[in-house]
Amino acid sequence: MYDNNFSISVSLDGPQEEHDRNRVTVNGSPTFEKVIKNIYLADKILKEYNKNNIDKDDNANALLVLTTFDNLTDIEKVEDFFSKNKILDDKIIRISKVKDINTAYYTKQNSNRYVVDKLKKLQNTYLDSVDKDFKPSQFLNRLFKSITRDAEFDIAYQEEALKENKTLLHMI
Repeated sequence: MYDNNFSISVSLDGPQEEHDRNRVTVNGSPTFEKVIKNIYLADKILKEYNKNNIDKDDNANALLVLTTFDNLTDIEKVEDFFSKNKILDDKIIRISKVKDINTAYYTKQNSNRYVVDKLKKLQNTYLDSVDKDFKPSQFLNRLFKSITRDAEFDIAYQEEALKENKTLLHMI
């Protein structure tokens, strides 16, 4: 990892109840505890390596977190989880909504109205933080920058809109 300059991306979908709903082993066992343990172990190893190898490039971005959400995700709980876990929050590189391509799983779920309502609440938190020059969590930054590039969400996103405290979520 160090000598070949590569990174590791780990899927972590928020707190245990959210993560373990979809992230299970082949046998159906939950994975949250193992994922968290390994993220903190890898982070400790990277910090130790960086401390002992000052002449090497900083490996701060060698461990990255990928997060997904679906129509059943309590996105507010996920944001709360990451905002309270700074080490994890700082590692978030991408947040994506799960697509219903090649699966019948999502036909069992509610419409995306539930997640959209939660996103709108978080949008207000995000816009308030930008308006008050308060730094929002990395989760909120990545979330709103991710969904603005998602064709499923019809969102008009511009930096100026943030500064003018305009809505990000239009016709969801």
